[in-house]
Amino acid sequence: MLNIVFWYSSPIFLCLIIGYAASHSYQESDVLGIFENTLDVGDVKHEGRVSYNSSTGEYTLAGSGENMWSDNNQFRYLWAPVQGDFILRAELEFIGEGADPHRKIGWTVRNTLSPGSVMVNAAIHGDGLTSLQYRKSKDAENLENVSPDSLPAVDGSDNPKQVTTSGVGASYLHGISPDNQIVIFTGNRNGKYDIFAADVNTMEETQLTDTPDLDDGSEYSPDGKYIYFNSNRTGTMQIWRMNADGSNQTQLTFDENFNEWFPHISPDGKKMGYMSYGTDVESADHPFYKNVTLRMMPLEDGEPEVIVYLYGGQGTINVPSWSPDSKKWHLLAIREGTISVLSMIKWRCLQIRDFTV
Repeated sequence: MLNIVFWYSSPIFLCLIIGYAASHSYQESDVLGIFENTLDVGDVKHEGRVSYNSSTGEYTLAGSGENMWSDNNQFRYLWAPVQGDFILRAELEFIGEGADPHRKIGWTVRNTLSPGSVMVNAAIHGDGLTSLQYRKSKDAENLENVSPDSLPAVDGSDNPKQVTTSGVGASYLHGISPDNQIVIFTGNRNGKYDIFAADVNTMEETQLTDTPDLDDGSEYSPDGKYIYFNSNRTGTMQIWRMNADGSNQTQLTFDENFNEWFPHISPDGKKMGYMSYGTDVESADHPFYKNVTLRMMPLEDGEPEVIVYLYGGQGTINVPSWSPDSKKWHLLAIREGTISVLSMIKWRCLQIRDFTV
């Protein structure tokens, strides 16, 4: 997934340089979907082509060209004009192994359709490199910011284990019990979302909440006795706590001026961090592109404290975020057009790494 937020006031072109799938307010056509046109940019050897599957919203592009670097700018371009603020999201993949490590797939934003146009592009390369490349003036040198998380750099198992039942509805993992035997998740069952627990060995499910509204964001306390979650059963989204078996569901936050999401308990069991949207966001919604606050609340006594204001939301603290010593809190935020990994140290916001994806 490549994401970025842009604030831009002049007319520009946004496009797929090799392939792209996205949503936008453009009227879709059966030929090019949300895009207006397609062409080859630069002196390519073989004419490119584009196909669009209207049932899946997928685009398949084929193109040739030596590179998109220095004075070599040849590629297949699928584009639409756009003006004003916009957000780009793209799910991309190569088809086939390929032979050139410099082949690219991604999106680009350009002032014109000429090869030497001012531009910025986010691309995944054939050798796994992921980078943000840009040109500040016409026919100028290309510049680059390389992501430290270039693909492929994935650690995991070759034999993943399924822990929830297939064919019963979507399941969104949020927490794992301290003994690693139970997963808790938001499950879409019978047309609504509630919190469920499942045995990782048998996949047997237990429904923990049952309300007509949304229950989400579940996480175990470090001792496994409680589950914290967010629910909008009272109107706004607020933080709740229940026993691990689903009993004794108790509301913990009560500020009706905010919608509170994703509680995370410090490993020492003393503090709870969570994220707050304003009431301009629907209580059941949690977009990734809003001004939000991160709050810290003592679990024994005390009032919530605003720790930091940031631009983010969905994805900022969806999953457990604490360091083992309860002194740091990690999160994702959007800063000046990049996705930033931040560390909260003694509740002051320090940027520890920036990368563009």
